[in-house]
Amino acid sequence: MNTGCRGFTLIEISLLLVVVGILLIISMPNQTDSLNHNNKALAKAFLLKVSVYQASYFLQNKEYALNFKSLGLSPSVALKEHYKLQLNKVSEPSGLVGYSIKAVPKKLVKSQPLWINYLGQTSANWDD
Repeated sequence: MNTGCRGFTLIEISLLLVVVGILLIISMPNQTDSLNHNNKALAKAFLLKVSVYQASYFLQNKEYALNFKSLGLSPSVALKEHYKLQLNKVSEPSGLVGYSIKAVPKKLVKSQPLWINYLGQTSANWDD
């Protein structure tokens, strides 16, 4: 019989699992905040890209595009998973016609929608 070989007891393994579980619970909010920040950055980048494409489209067609397809753009799968994207026509009282692009969070309850319009104005939470 080999008595020199010793393994881990059930109590030692259980204690290790409890410690790992506690560490995971502590780190979850930090990872969630990081993911939310990354998703917001992805949405902002797409809104800015659409804004640039809208300016180019306007120079060529003397009007703004009413959908992303007309601009030759398609949001990424990751972006569509986290945000509902809207491209809206805006009519000013002066008769000027513009656009507004909005990214509304699907799952993030604390997050507010991001938007940018044809004047370059952005939502209040743009720089958060």
